[in-house]
Amino acid sequence: SDVDQVVLDLSPLRRPAEFANAAAWALGQEGTEGGQVEASESGDGGEEGGGEALEFLSQRVDDFLTEPIHRLPMYTVTWLRPRPEAKALAKQLAALLATGQSGSTAKKGRVKSLGGPNIKPGKSRRHGGYGIG
Repeated sequence: SDVDQVVLDLSPLRRPAEFANAAAWALGQEGTEGGQVEASESGDGGEEGGGEALEFLSQRVDDFLTEPIHRLPMYTVTWLRPRPEAKALAKQLAALLATGQSGSTAKKGRVKSLGGPNIKPGKSRRHGGYGIG
């Protein structure tokens, strides 16, 4: 029985004052109980802390506006679940947060009806294909 970890990183929101509200919302949804909120003071996910980390985040509000995301402290909600439940939770979170592609029939790449090139694979537009001509 494998146990998987599902992590919801809230730091890309770039609004540290709203992290606690967002985490409470995520944990308040049906089927998301049992999650644990973790805040780190460094961008590498190192230390965990409660109020101290939130205080540290509030001191770095300007950094959230200007620094690259990998240099910012992380604020995550984490769940440990068996694999089938973890996959279901990840799908539920993706649907709730409107991320990713919806359904397995979502098209990848540019479709010809939306302006994609009408050229057979392996043919070059410039030389007529394979160097002939």
